Amino acid sequence: MASQNLILLLAIFVSLCVAAIGQGKKIVPFNPSCSTTGNYSGDSQYKKNLDQLLSTLATAATDDGWFNTSSVGTGGDDQVFGLIMCYADRNPTQCKECLAGAPAGITQVCPGSRTVNANYDACLLRYSDVSFFSVADKTVAFNVYAKSYVENMAAMNETRWQLMSQLAETAGQTKLRLDTGSTRLGSTSMMYGLAQCTRDLAVSECSTCLSDYIVQLSKIFPNNSWAAIKGYSCYLRYDLSPFGITLPPSSPVPPPSSTRSTGFVAGLSVAGAVSFMVILGVSIWLLLRRRRKHARLMREHQEMEDDFEKGTRPKRFRYDELSVATDFFSDDCKLGEGGFGSVYKGFLKDLNLEVAIKKVS
Repeated sequence: MASQNLILLLAIFVSLCVAAIGQGKKIVPFNPSCSTTGNYSGDSQYKKNLDQLLSTLATAATDDGWFNTSSVGTGGDDQVFGLIMCYADRNPTQCKECLAGAPAGITQVCPGSRTVNANYDACLLRYSDVSFFSVADKTVAFNVYAKSYVENMAAMNETRWQLMSQLAETAGQTKLRLDTGSTRLGSTSMMYGLAQCTRDLAVSECSTCLSDYIVQLSKIFPNNSWAAIKGYSCYLRYDLSPFGITLPPSSPVPPPSSTRSTGFVAGLSVAGAVSFMVILGVSIWLLLRRRRKHARLMREHQEMEDDFEKGTRPKRFRYDELSVATDFFSDDCKLGEGGFGSVYKGFLKDLNLEVAIKKVS
């Protein structure tokens, strides 16, 4: 019983730790796109696959430079595809909070939806039962802009077009599908730009998506001092003031000998697993040994009680029985003094037997 209780407590503790780690701060997306047909039910396999996907996206993206594409399931309507990415103009703290919070709360924002596209302040989250990887979604999800304006609209549009077109071309050619730059606007001002795509897109898909957004910038914001357009596959921002860019952390450089490194890491993993199993085995052995020892003592105690009942060994008496037998150790029953105490004459009614009883002082 003790070992079973210990294992149960360990399982509960591990479950609570996993739940605490997996739960992020829930955040709300801007105008999310949630499908309304063919919704999944709470006990469906799609729901189970989706929960598994959402629980791993944040960690996977953190390990992969703030971007990840994953899928769960083996095909059919129950397979779910997911994508998450941080925007480069947000700091690491904002990025990590968004990576954790977006998956944690999206099913409450879009309950039952099989296809969801959601933009947040610091990140983008998408999932669907149909693969959308490597295909640019050119939908404009939302935009933000300044209510301050530049007087020379023609110079503004020309400078912005040149800068953002250059960034759209070069962003698609980088591994991060990201580029930033700046150029002079007039004689006294500067313009800063950012172009970013999800990293699953090919060069042509990324450049085309960004180019479409550049056209939208010219139409919607002819002379705003800054503006940004966010979609589900690409992101554009320009500003007349500099803004921070945080590149995702680089993946660790592998050691020179990958075979040796892999063997070393595998050896450590195996050694750790073996050590854990040894410790667990010793703990269980000690618990079982303790239980066997306790059972043996109880068995010996019961055998002794049986012997006493059968009269094959000296019979034990309770203090109150001996007290009654000697009239509560009265002086009238006292026979004398012996080593370590007084001796009394007693009568055991149940046994119809007179006895001498020593009361140790």
